[in-house]
Amino acid sequence: MKKKILAMMLAAACIGTGTLNCATTVNAAEQDTAFIMGDVNDDGVFSVSDVVLLQKWLLAVPDTHLENWRAANFCDDDRLDVFDLTLMKRAMIYGESGQPISPTTQPIGLNHTEEVIELLKNYDLNDYNEAYRKSLQKMFDRFNEDGYFYHFADSENEENKITLNEDQTNAAIWLMPYANLEDSGILYHVAYQGKYYQVYYYFTDPAYTVSDLWEYMAQRLRIKNINIVDEKFGIVDNSNDEQTDMSAYFAVDDTHYCKIRTFEPEDALMDFLQVLSYVKLDIADNTSTDPITPVNVQPISYKKMDAAIDAINNNDVSSYPDAEREDYRKMFECFSEDGYIYHFTDAENAITLRDDHPNAAIWLMPYANYEDTGILYHVAYQGKYYQVCYYFTDSAYAASDLWEYLEQRLDIKNINVVDEKYGIVDNSNDEQTDISAYFAIDDTHYCKIRTYETEDVLMDFLQVLNFEKLDIADNTSTAPVTPMTAQPIGYKDMGAMIEAIKNSDVSTYSDAYCDDYRKMFECFSEDGFIYQFSDAENAITLREDHSNAAVWLMPYANYEDTGVLYHVAYQGKYYQVYYYFNDPAYTVSDLWEYIEQRLGIKNFNVVDEKYGIVDNSNGEQSVVSAFFAVDDTHYCKVRTYEPEDALTDFLQVLSSEKTVF
Repeated sequence: MKKKILAMMLAAACIGTGTLNCATTVNAAEQDTAFIMGDVNDDGVFSVSDVVLLQKWLLAVPDTHLENWRAANFCDDDRLDVFDLTLMKRAMIYGESGQPISPTTQPIGLNHTEEVIELLKNYDLNDYNEAYRKSLQKMFDRFNEDGYFYHFADSENEENKITLNEDQTNAAIWLMPYANLEDSGILYHVAYQGKYYQVYYYFTDPAYTVSDLWEYMAQRLRIKNINIVDEKFGIVDNSNDEQTDMSAYFAVDDTHYCKIRTFEPEDALMDFLQVLSYVKLDIADNTSTDPITPVNVQPISYKKMDAAIDAINNNDVSSYPDAEREDYRKMFECFSEDGYIYHFTDAENAITLRDDHPNAAIWLMPYANYEDTGILYHVAYQGKYYQVCYYFTDSAYAASDLWEYLEQRLDIKNINVVDEKYGIVDNSNDEQTDISAYFAIDDTHYCKIRTYETEDVLMDFLQVLNFEKLDIADNTSTAPVTPMTAQPIGYKDMGAMIEAIKNSDVSTYSDAYCDDYRKMFECFSEDGFIYQFSDAENAITLREDHSNAAVWLMPYANYEDTGVLYHVAYQGKYYQVYYYFNDPAYTVSDLWEYIEQRLGIKNFNVVDEKYGIVDNSNGEQSVVSAFFAVDDTHYCKVRTYEPEDALTDFLQVLSSEKTVF
C-alpha cells in the first residue's frame, strides 16, 4: 500500500500566488488587535530577531517563547513548521519590494530510516506539487544511482550514543532537494549527551571542478570564512550576538560530504566530531556496512620551495593518520623517483609566487579520483592570479594523447584545442568566470593553468609561461620537516583574541602544532598586555570588511616571529600592522642587525634613523614594508600595497598602546 509521507509538500497551496509584504497588517480571528506579519516577538517591527526566535522555537531551544505565534503563521494553517520559517525568511528578503513569494522545492520529512528506504524505492511524483517534480526526480535519482545513503553510526558505548531526536517538532529525517545554496542530501536531527545536532550528508555537484572540499564550498556555496582544523574539518562560525551557530564540514568520499550544525559552542561540536562515524544503508535490501571513519587525504601546503623539497626528500609520513599515510607516501615517491620537480618560470621573472595567499602558495597534491598527483603553485602575473599545476599522468591509462587521457582519467570532454597545443576548458557560470588550459610537458607529465579571469587573459599568460626542473638532490637540508607550519588564528575583534590568550586552550589543535600554539599564548600571557595600533584622531580603524578576520595571532615560524596582526584602514587605504616579539636567541646591536640575522632581510633603507623601509615591489604590484623598534623586546612591521609615500604618511599618524588583560 502506498504510504503518504507527512504531506509537507502541500505548502505551496498555503500561499498560492499572493504577495506577502513584511508591512502587511493581519487581523487574527481570535484577537481584536492587529499585528505585523512576521513580528513574533511583538516588538512592533519584523526583523532578523523574529526569524532567529522562530528558528529557536522550532528547534525546541529551552525558554523560547513566541509572544505572537500567529505572526509566524505564513501558511495560514494554524500550525507552525519549517515551511512557515522558509516563507518568513523569504518575506524578510523580498517582502519590502513586493515580489511574489513562493517556496522553493521543500525537504521531505520522515521519522524513521525504514520510511526513507520505502520512499526511495517506491516514490510517486504524483504525490507532490507539479512545480516541484523535476527537482524531486533529480534528488531521488541521485540516491538510487548510488544504491545507498549515508547514515550516522551509533557508538557501542552507551555514554557516547548518538540517537535520532524523536522530540523534533516536525520530523527527525529530511530528504533535501537541490537548491541554490544547498546540495541534494539527507538531514538527521540527532541528540548526543543532551545536546542537539543536525547531521547532513550531501552529494557534491559534478558541475564544479575543484581541488578540494574547501574550494568547492567557496565556489558552490559561497562559503569562504572556513577555519581548517587538523587538515580535515572546515569550521564555519555564523554566530551572532543572540545565538551561537557553528558548522563543521568534511569530505566523506569524492562525491559526498558531511555538514554538522549545532547551536552549541565550538568545543561541544569538536567533541561530537570525535565520536561521529557513519554507515552506508543499502536501499535494495535495507542492510548497512561497517562504520566508516570519515577520512580524506588533503593537499599539503608550504610557504617556500625549500620546505616542499625537504618534505619530499624526507618522505616522513609519521605525523599523518594511519589511514592516510600510504597515499602521502606514494605522492612523495612519485617526486623522488623523478629526482626533480617542475617549477614555473618566464623570461622576465614577472610571474611570482603569491606570498599573500591566505593559506600557502605551494601545494603538494596526493592522488584522488578527480585529480592526479602533482604540485600546485598560486602565482601572480600583471596583477592577476593563476593556479599553475604540474601533474603526473596515471600509467594505468593507455591514451593516444593528452585529450584522450583527460577524457578517460578525469572525464573531461568539453575540451577546445587551440594551436594544437592547449586544451581550453570553460567551467564558467552566470556568476563567475572559471577557465583552465591543459598542455603536455612530456610523456609522463602535464600542466594545468586555472584562472577566474577571461580566456584572453589566460592566453596572454600562456605566451609567457615556461617551466624548469628543480633537482631534488641539490636541496641539502636533511632535518625533518613538518608538512605545514602552525597557521595564524583569526579573530573578528580584540575581545575574542584576548579571551583566547587568557584561556590558552590548545586542545582543539592538531597534536603536531599544540606546542607552537602553547608557546605563542605564553608569550602574550607573560607580558600581560598586547600592543595595539592607535592614533590621535582615531582615524585608523580595524577592517571589519576583511574577507577572513581583522585580527590574527601569529605563531613562531622560520620566516616570522610570534606576534599579532591587525588589518586596518586609513583614509581609504589598507595596511597590515604587526607587533612582533624579538627572538631572544639572537644577540644583536640593533633592529636592523636582528632583521638581517633572524629574517634574512638585507635590502632595507633606514629613514630618519627610525624606520627600515623594505621594497618588495615588482613591475606589476607595489609591496612596501616599514620596520621599527617598539621597545627592547618588541618591534613593529607595517605592510601595504600602496606607494611608499602613502606608507610614510601612515607612519606619521600611527602610534602604539598597550592593552592590559
